[in-house]
Amino acid sequence: AVLDADPQGSALLWQARSKDAGAALDGVSVLAVKDAAALGEALQAGIDADVVIVDIQGTANETLAVAVGYADLVLIPTRPSLFD
Repeated sequence: AVLDADPQGSALLWQARSKDAGAALDGVSVLAVKDAAALGEALQAGIDADVVIVDIQGTANETLAVAVGYADLVLIPTRPSLFD
């Protein structure tokens, strides 16, 4: 399952474009989450999925804190730097 907590809604757009292209995401549900409180409620209630991915905005905010608080693993995409 994917919880789209990013205001841009990119995970929901990804789901819609995949369906339109004939490559529907079978077995993957994408749900919109409007704010940190709703994210916390969804995660606390439990989601019937082996893996839950939370897509959040790329800034430090309350939604990030909630997501990290429930996470077993956090992936932070970054761009390479001069020393990489």
